[in-house]
Amino acid sequence: MIFLFTANSRGTITGRADIVPNKKGVKHLKVKTLKINLNVGGSPNLQIENRDERNAAVANTATNFILQNRRQVIQIVTPIAEDTLSEVARQYADDILSTMPYSEILPD
Repeated sequence: MIFLFTANSRGTITGRADIVPNKKGVKHLKVKTLKINLNVGGSPNLQIENRDERNAAVANTATNFILQNRRQVIQIVTPIAEDTLSEVARQYADDILSTMPYSEILPD
């Protein structure tokens, strides 16, 4: 099954980083925390495409349940999505910032 979710959403990102030296003594930012908060607004739309006809009954049941209980499903899934997105974004941000000297990001 393929899920396509669309909604009028907003989010906030907050984080904390420390200035740390690398092995060569060059200072860079180390991301300690990064938190993404999502606010799913409007009327969320979910499209589910089933490409495996062997599972058609299960797919149709799941689709109907999700569509009939959109808000409840979003309330359950949102914290999981926020935690996952936060950790992935923290890792990417940390990897990117570890390659840039702090002096290039915020020069004196």
